[in-house]
Amino acid sequence: MGLFIGVAIAYHWGMKVLRIVALVFYCLTVANLALGESTGERWAVEEPIPGGMYHAQSEEWLMSINARITKAKSLSDSLLGAVELEAYILYIANSDAQFDSLVQGVFPHWGAAAALPQLHRIVLKSPHLKLTGKTMETLAAHEYSHLLMYALTDGKAPRWMDEGLAMYFAQEWSYQDFVNVSWAAIRGTMIPLAEINSLNTFSKARAEVAYAESYLAINYLFEYYGAEGMKETLSGLKAGLSIDSAMQIAFGLDEAGFEQEVFANIRENHTLLGILMGSNLFWGALALIVVIGFIRTRLNRKKRYAQWEEEERYQSTDFDYGDPDNPEKIDDEDEPWKQDD
Repeated sequence: MGLFIGVAIAYHWGMKVLRIVALVFYCLTVANLALGESTGERWAVEEPIPGGMYHAQSEEWLMSINARITKAKSLSDSLLGAVELEAYILYIANSDAQFDSLVQGVFPHWGAAAALPQLHRIVLKSPHLKLTGKTMETLAAHEYSHLLMYALTDGKAPRWMDEGLAMYFAQEWSYQDFVNVSWAAIRGTMIPLAEINSLNTFSKARAEVAYAESYLAINYLFEYYGAEGMKETLSGLKAGLSIDSAMQIAFGLDEAGFEQEVFANIRENHTLLGILMGSNLFWGALALIVVIGFIRTRLNRKKRYAQWEEEERYQSTDFDYGDPDNPEKIDDEDEPWKQDD
């Protein structure tokens, strides 16, 4: 009897374990199939691009992405020297699930693209998925630039420097970026550069300010300290120096000192007047004011002319003081030789 009960219990637990193992195996199989499908096994288009491959379901963006990455690489090479990347794959995800599978981790909901240098991968969301106004070409160049920065620093650059260089090489500065950072400067809500390391935890609005600040920091650095200093900083980071030490050697000031310079420059050049001057609405309103002023001037002039004409009707313009009953008759004094004796 005891033996029978023991066998029954073993059978019960054995079947339960088998069911659990089967369930786990099934989940892993589904996950692997999904990952396999999204990493290149069933892509309709697989074409070469600079240093890598383009994997997507359409050739729609192939040529333009190719050209934009080439342009970003050329700019980076001219400023920082040529960089040889390991072969990478650029994917265009057609669903959020496919994107999440490809990036293999938690990603901000506002993100439209990602670079994974360790996996030699760039992932872009198809335009019908992303909530940003940036083009596919701009996103591709931005993420490609992240691969370049990883190669130049072994991934040791602070986030503001990484994002700023990516924006700089992708040439994606816009009026909206100007507005975002200008309002932050006006309100006193600018983000310390060191805090941008936590960019992925920011809200979309705060992230937009962080990106704009990062671009302006790099633009300021190139403009006032030159590309050689940037190269020296990146080399120092790759060698294991802290950002403070690397910048101190290259520029003679640490990150905090550099931030003070950059923020002072931003506050000076990003004002409410600048926002207005760059707004199409402002110039449209100004043009409307000019048109209204022109119309009012014309109307007032026309009214004045009409008034003058009315006044002239009641004023004599005949300065001949001859015979009013016979205006054609010439006065005798005008022809004295015809006067009677």
